[in-house]
Amino acid sequence: MDAIDRAWAQLVAERLAMTASKRWSVVLTCAAVMAGAQTARASSEPTEPSPDDVISIVVIGDSVPFNSPDDCPGCTSFADSYVEAVEAATGEPVAVENRSRHDGARTADIEEQLASGELNELLRVADIVIISIGLNDGPPYDGSRPCAAESLVTDEELFAAVVATTTECVDEVTAEVRESVANVLASCARKLPRPRSAC
Repeated sequence: MDAIDRAWAQLVAERLAMTASKRWSVVLTCAAVMAGAQTARASSEPTEPSPDDVISIVVIGDSVPFNSPDDCPGCTSFADSYVEAVEAATGEPVAVENRSRHDGARTADIEEQLASGELNELLRVADIVIISIGLNDGPPYDGSRPCAAESLVTDEELFAAVVATTTECVDEVTAEVRESVANVLASCARKLPRPRSAC
């Protein structure tokens, strides 16, 4: 685990320790981190942790936190490293539900997944939510996006698509992605436990 992961885990641990309340935070791998608060937790320490004593982490988004063994054999995902750091920093048990995707999901796909309601129950009980989006939104583009190539299979096709990508295309796609990011954050925030800070 690198210094940045340790720093974020320490920040979460400090927020958890500031009061006797559970906390949640939203972490974007595109460099934005947002944190808020959840309902107060009892300070008693039973011999077996109750579900209220377990810090719940939910991971959603693209393949960055998915950690496919095909992508990086033998690697520990940053999500697993984060869980270990939160456990070490808080001394509390942590449960993780990794619902990230390894299917080329773009930000708009994660937006649709949140709108479908399939993640609602997980997010309602989450203390920490890690959202990884944006990796698959960059050029070269395919599909219906501006400057899109018909195919991106061969090196020649990839090179031609990169050459054909203009600043105007990137600006147009960036505006679409920015809107999708805002929608993902707003959708996630609506599903998280209250009270929460504004996203």
